[in-house]
Amino acid sequence: MRASQTDGSSEAVGTEGEKGSLLGRLNIDRMTPILLAVLAIKITLLFALSINSVFVMDEFVQLGFSKYLGNGLFDTIWPVKAVGYAVFYKLAHLLGWDAVSTLMIGRVMTAVLGCTIITMVYCGVRAMKVSRAQALLVVVALLSFSTFIERIFRTRSEPLAVFFAMASLMILLRGGPTARRIVIAGILTGLAFVTTQKSIYFNVALGGALLVDAIFLKDIRLAFSRGALLVGGWLIPVAVYCVAFGGLSPMPVLHNLIFGPTELVSTVPALYEGMSRFILDTLSKNALLYLICLAGIGIELTRINRLESRTRVALVFTALTTLFVFLHNQPWPYIFVMALPFMVMWLPSLLRIMANRSRHLPLALVLIITAIVTSFFRNAVYLTQFGNADQLAVVRNAESLSSEAELYFDGVGMLPNRSEPSPLWLDLPLILRTQERGTRSELYAIFSQTPPHTVIRTYRLEGVEPVIRQRLRQSYVKVAANILLPGQALRLGEATVFDVPISGQYMLYSDAGQPIESIIEIDGTAAIMPIDLEVGKLSVKLTSGARHALLVPQGTYVGKFDATAPDLPLFDNVYD
Repeated sequence: MRASQTDGSSEAVGTEGEKGSLLGRLNIDRMTPILLAVLAIKITLLFALSINSVFVMDEFVQLGFSKYLGNGLFDTIWPVKAVGYAVFYKLAHLLGWDAVSTLMIGRVMTAVLGCTIITMVYCGVRAMKVSRAQALLVVVALLSFSTFIERIFRTRSEPLAVFFAMASLMILLRGGPTARRIVIAGILTGLAFVTTQKSIYFNVALGGALLVDAIFLKDIRLAFSRGALLVGGWLIPVAVYCVAFGGLSPMPVLHNLIFGPTELVSTVPALYEGMSRFILDTLSKNALLYLICLAGIGIELTRINRLESRTRVALVFTALTTLFVFLHNQPWPYIFVMALPFMVMWLPSLLRIMANRSRHLPLALVLIITAIVTSFFRNAVYLTQFGNADQLAVVRNAESLSSEAELYFDGVGMLPNRSEPSPLWLDLPLILRTQERGTRSELYAIFSQTPPHTVIRTYRLEGVEPVIRQRLRQSYVKVAANILLPGQALRLGEATVFDVPISGQYMLYSDAGQPIESIIEIDGTAAIMPIDLEVGKLSVKLTSGARHALLVPQGTYVGKFDATAPDLPLFDNVYD
């Protein structure tokens, strides 16, 4: 092909016109049925993983945050992070009929969102004049990144932000960076920003890409006009966000949106040690695929001055986004899904170069096929070893032990359809702050002033248990794995202090939840079950009947209690 062509076909990473040299040599067209079959299996695995994979702590709180929409959000509850994602996950709350169904619907919704991202990757590659077969290979490679297929369905803000960012890039790839399309792209990146402030990476990357392209076109005025159009579009969803949540006082919401994460960015990373291991982890698990994608990006960067304008914008956007994501100061595993869909779009660039050097073709094919095949083994291991059965069992049981009118607490947000005394989320910074403040902490106030009816014990609650140890010991009793209810465990003939946290009718039950007819004394006076108890400290003694009993609020507990069951490690290995 002639270098002087301006229709863009010569600038693409692999063109339909190259069938004779590229596809003819690689026979990729003959692989289309195989690629479609592999893609179908990968999509099936994606949904299987979404339903069965262990929940990371952040998933519970971000999915559950939707319950505050119209219920205190930006009134009594001022979130540190942008909450645009909560609007998306509100649908899971509307469709779900209990806690587990809400969690599962949220996961499936996010998996569908992931499939939409995959579809846009395919369409974006096709817009760069890559053949259908090579575009299929690209999306199969994307799903072969363990970091992508194991994270893209998680009920966090990143998948939705990637959706908007990919849509903004698609707008420019399909029709070029015209004024109208830049405004639309700005609106979409603005939507990504109000989803999560980490999307500033997308905003800056797209602005930088448009600027670089204008420089190569030697038109500085174009650079300024593009910047103005992009920012103008970006401001539209930001303004709508502030008005929607702030009403006639949008400025505090804007200040919160812009400056809310400042403390997190400056202080949180110092509290966590060895976070670089997550970067090493994703690189080691997907070494071949990263090598292929980075090689493709590098190849196109060497010929950036010869690329078509829209392809150059996509390339610079990818390079900047990848750089920002890998330099992020909190590189949790799910952060990398913000870069991978863009990185993989440049895989055909390596194929094009290899096709022109036939002696290198076997190496390229071996690398790609090996990466795809080995990914299935990783998927199988993750599917079988990192399940959520224990987590969902605790969620289901905790929900059955509390009504919608009753408060619960766990510091993680495991019950998305139940109210909490406060949105206190016990991540490491708040655990340390709680330990430091002690009786002046928000946690202590919760158990002193608005005690929950149900408590789910996790490792995070254990981290602050010394602050509320006496309250837990005198006011709550374990009734099942990881679950506490107001009450006390009584032994025959032993007086026990019960600091009643919630007034109501109480009754005696066995460890298995069966009602017990025994006699107790309360402050030295015989009592008949059930008994009304008021908030305050009492001396309770089991005087006859069973040798052991649980004094808890009256209810139906058969099949729900197992007081002797050991607590489950609900969040072990969630980042593996």
